[in-house]
Amino acid sequence: MVTKTARAKKPMTLPRVRRGNVEDAQRMRAALTETALTLFSEGGLDAVSMRGLSARLSISAMTPYHYFADKAELLSALWQHVLKDLHEAVSRAIAARVGARARLRAYIDAFLLYYESHPDEYRLVFLTQHAAHHSENPGADQASIFVELRSLFRRVTSEFAADLGAGVTHLKIAEDLVFIAQLGYLQAALLNRRYPWSERAVLRSACVAQALLMVERCLVDGADGTEAASRS
Repeated sequence: MVTKTARAKKPMTLPRVRRGNVEDAQRMRAALTETALTLFSEGGLDAVSMRGLSARLSISAMTPYHYFADKAELLSALWQHVLKDLHEAVSRAIAARVGARARLRAYIDAFLLYYESHPDEYRLVFLTQHAAHHSENPGADQASIFVELRSLFRRVTSEFAADLGAGVTHLKIAEDLVFIAQLGYLQAALLNRRYPWSERAVLRSACVAQALLMVERCLVDGADGTEAASRS
């Protein structure tokens, strides 16, 4: 988890990089990422920049560009750490529950709780996404943890579909609807403070409950509800 106590006090000694040595370059990239995480934990997104990274490490302004094409690619490396923490939190929540419905509820709840507890991480992952898409080298590691997180989500939704006796025809759209509900709630809770929302706990509980019902209706009745009509 990205925290001030975990990262801000750790001194950083940069590795020696021999010309053309891939392992040295990987270690240097990891060291730069670690320092960027420290900057992030201390000052949020505004504190993370290529210039700030070089200043913190007392290296030339161009050195970070040997390992990251641009700030977008640097942020992509930070995403990997956030997604790993999220995956661990969600996995623990699911493992503590028995039954397909309870496990899917645990996934939805843990996803919300992680970002409620880490609003800067929410901004990093979801409010820098457009810029980071311009990076040409997002990295296999980032792609891997993203796939693992999606696979975990697919597993719990598949279990829920099987428990309902539903097929998998509408599984993907059901997952998309959950994601929309999660991001909608987080946008409301973390960013949109002007709208007169209902009391937070009530709104959150309703979001989780309605997301579950939405998945159930989609899996059983179809994405547009026509399968329910055809059965009647």
